[in-house]
Amino acid sequence: MVEIKKNQATKLSGIETKQYFLLGNTAYLQKEFDKAIAYFQQAIEIYEGVKDFHGVASVYHNLGAVANEQRQFEEAIAYFQQALEIYENVKDCPNVANIYHNLGLVAREQRQFEEATSYFQKALQIFEDLEDCHKVANGYLSLGVLLADQRQYDEATSYFQKALQIFEDLEDFQGIAGVYQNLGLVTGEKRRFDEATSYFHKALEILENMGDFHRVAGVYHNLGALAAEGKNFQEATVYFHKALEIYQDAEDFSKVADIYHNLGSLAENQEYFEEANVYFHKALEIYENEGHFHRVASVYNNLGIVARGQQQFEEANSYFQKALDIYENPKDFYQVASVYHNLGTVAQEQRQFEKAIAYFQKSLQIRENKRNFYEVAADYHHLGEVAEEQRRFDEATSYFQKALNVYLEIYEDTGNFHNVAATYHKLGTVAGKQGQLKRMIAYFQKSLQVFEEVKDLNNLAKICHNLGVITQAQQKFEEAIAYYEKAIQTFEELGDSWEAAKSCLLVGTICVEQGSWYKGLDYLEKKFPNLQQRKRLSTSC
Repeated sequence: MVEIKKNQATKLSGIETKQYFLLGNTAYLQKEFDKAIAYFQQAIEIYEGVKDFHGVASVYHNLGAVANEQRQFEEAIAYFQQALEIYENVKDCPNVANIYHNLGLVAREQRQFEEATSYFQKALQIFEDLEDCHKVANGYLSLGVLLADQRQYDEATSYFQKALQIFEDLEDFQGIAGVYQNLGLVTGEKRRFDEATSYFHKALEILENMGDFHRVAGVYHNLGALAAEGKNFQEATVYFHKALEIYQDAEDFSKVADIYHNLGSLAENQEYFEEANVYFHKALEIYENEGHFHRVASVYNNLGIVARGQQQFEEANSYFQKALDIYENPKDFYQVASVYHNLGTVAQEQRQFEKAIAYFQKSLQIRENKRNFYEVAADYHHLGEVAEEQRRFDEATSYFQKALNVYLEIYEDTGNFHNVAATYHKLGTVAGKQGQLKRMIAYFQKSLQVFEEVKDLNNLAKICHNLGVITQAQQKFEEAIAYYEKAIQTFEELGDSWEAAKSCLLVGTICVEQGSWYKGLDYLEKKFPNLQQRKRLSTSC
């Protein structure tokens, strides 16, 4: 009789725990994290009461996922470690591997890349031993994403290709689409925009055929971000609005806010500051309502950038400080460094150089400790600009050279040639201020070469114009005319007749300096058929 009651009690407890477990999962998926935690805690009490340790481990596992979603990383790790200990004791190898994988995800969020790699490798080894091909492919995918985070794009691509091969063998079209998306992101980062677009469209075709419109929206989002990176702002807007429409129909408000955030960034990049503010505030309202405080901080950061662009420095500082207060709470050092950097740029704009240096140094220290070398280069670059403003030219050169060394080291992997060229230009500018004309020209020519390689016509034209001015000042007139001609041709290709006119006028002045008045006028009249100055000049002579 007692035995029967015990079994009935156990059966009832099992039903009750499953209910709490399911309610917790539902609340988690709906981003109602406090509710999810409450349900999971009730489930764990019952599991512990009936000594169902596997059930206890599964709840710890889910509590870890909730904590990770809330960016409470130390708490997430503690829960995952508790689950891991139980799974190891009961020799549940698949779930041991799952926990290692999740610990890797937490380490990745904290940008602890070596630790994340170790966890992912441990998980991968178990999945390979279990011959779980699907999980092996996902393991390769995670390692690829981790390498992409570190801007090791070729290695990342290698892992993505391994994952792709397995997914193709399994005919797992969702997995294939996911790999194509990641290949698109990586090639986009390398600024191979056509190739990236091709990958995204492959993913799009698969997901549309499957009717997975939520992920279709994700690809539209990716295509929008890619177009924005390539300065194709109208195209980016179209893609973002396609994604927005799908997310709105699905009432996925978190994703709706993400799109508003991106539309805000798009407007900000075009200096449409009022429009940017509207989008950022729409995103902010949703994030606040949903309790996504990390994303709230991200919007504050962007609102600070907009305020800085509008020269509203006090407002910018206020927004950056709000972002900083949120990021410091979960000790998100990566984002803390980003805000310090932005506070430094505001101080720099206000010519509060000592304050700017202090902020850039704070950012630099965090980024060096976290081995985030790409962003370290940005701090060096700004420290160089401050030193240049203070006429500490040797120090400025040192900082710009440090930035250049980092950019050159990751030059091929990132494909970010623009930063290399911009730093050469800065080194040339500083050399010019020191009266070192040969060094200045050499740096400008290096900058010019990079801009030619990547077909950055706008900067190419500007450098040609500047080299024309320099060589004209040195009375190297033929060389100067050649630079001006190149600038004129490029500005005309861009449809920038105003800048082309400036270079044309300087060619005319060279002719005048050489005593060729009419040659100069003939040149100007060819470029500007309506120009009627010959008579006036003839009269004045």
